[in-house]
Amino acid sequence: MLEMVIKELVEEQIKINQTVGNVVTSVNDLRNKLSGIAKKLEEPTATAVNEVDIMRIEQMVDKGIFDIRLIAAENFRKSKPNNFQVFLESDAKK
Repeated sequence: MLEMVIKELVEEQIKINQTVGNVVTSVNDLRNKLSGIAKKLEEPTATAVNEVDIMRIEQMVDKGIFDIRLIAAENFRKSKPNNFQVFLESDAKK
């Protein structure tokens, strides 16, 4: 009878040891994952921050500004008729 009790206790202890081993393995895995996440948060990566080459954008903006200045200069150069000149050239003088 004592042998059966001891045998059951031993089997139960074996199951408890396996369960504790599984828990320890799971905790270690979680610890490793957390340390990996912490490293990723501490180290900024090049893929997270993309540097934009704005040189082409600046060239396009400069060209647009130049075109606007050119159009404005052409419009100012055109002779603007004054009101008297418009009156003389219109049908109102007849």
